[in-house]
Amino acid sequence: QYLMTGAHASENTTSAEPEDPLARKVPGWIKNDERTRASVEKLRKSLVNAYSENGTLESTIAAEHFWQCGLDFAMRWGGSPSAEVVKQNEAMDAKLKKISKDSLAETSMLRQTIRGLERRHRGLVETAQKMERQLKERGRSHTPRHVQRSPQRVKQE
Repeated sequence: QYLMTGAHASENTTSAEPEDPLARKVPGWIKNDERTRASVEKLRKSLVNAYSENGTLESTIAAEHFWQCGLDFAMRWGGSPSAEVVKQNEAMDAKLKKISKDSLAETSMLRQTIRGLERRHRGLVETAQKMERQLKERGRSHTPRHVQRSPQRVKQE
């Protein structure tokens, strides 16, 4: 009656469950299992030690403790994954690390390219401003000759 598998397990995970996790009754067979009880006791001692050392309990530390306890329960009641699954996970982790490393390298390369382009752009803007100042100093307009000017703006030379 307590152990639910397959389709029945999903039926029990509805919104009808109480929001307070302490409101659920823990089956006696879980509380009486020695290995499960040892995991819970190990978690309790670890949390108490973390609180004693720091004077406070950080949520990240508590969450990591709960994940470890959850892993202990999953390994106890669900069994260890097969060697093939472990090998596939390791291969996926290696692929993920390679993709991450390649992405970081490409991002770095793109940043360097952008910095170079920004330097070139600044240099071109400075050169254009310098040329414009030189043209103004010589008394010439910086407007190209092929552009039509309004009569009041045309200077007589």
